[in-house]
Amino acid sequence: MRAAGRLETDFRGASLEEMLQDFHAGLAAASEALQALERGLDQAYRAIGHVSYKEAAEPEL
Repeated sequence: MRAAGRLETDFRGASLEEMLQDFHAGLAAASEALQALERGLDQAYRAIGHVSYKEAAEPEL
């Protein structure tokens, strides 16, 4: 595709090495955000999860 002029790489002035470093930094930041979200959801579940089990165990009148 490159030979036919249909594929071009856009580094926007950065080298491939710089682009890969940015990509890895972005992945690391996304991983940290996901871990923080998982901790927050786990904390929220521990705080109110028992309420849903208690309501589900009670018979409806």
